[in-house]
Amino acid sequence: MTESKPGTDTYYSLIKHPKAQAKDILVVLTLFENLLRIPTSVSDDQIAHAKLQWWLQEIKNTVNNEGTHPISKDLHRIISAYEINPNAFEQVIQTIESTLQNTQFETEQELRNYHTYTLGIRERIIAKIAFAHTDIDPAEH
Repeated sequence: MTESKPGTDTYYSLIKHPKAQAKDILVVLTLFENLLRIPTSVSDDQIAHAKLQWWLQEIKNTVNNEGTHPISKDLHRIISAYEINPNAFEQVIQTIESTLQNTQFETEQELRNYHTYTLGIRERIIAKIAFAHTDIDPAEH
């Protein structure tokens, strides 16, 4: 999981959030870190494709609380508690998938659009968690 150690940007950005919300944000950051790392962490596009397809199915399973990845249980609760549309995660996976098929961006603007789209979804999810006024029981975390 993405760490929030003293001295890191993540630590200082989460320090004033309630512990439960900070933990939920870390779960989302970890998921996105795992997803965004796939295209650069494997040398074979077919393996990257298989990993992305696995995550796509895992997100669908997570919605039904049937996910198997350690992140999935927390993610199921987060999706429910903050009313996050799980399609957002699927859209990110599909966007990453499309970059595998078109790894040569024609312009710098196309590359910027890709990062803005995928990271924009991440930031909207984090903002939804960070600014939520929920009755989440901290004991559940």
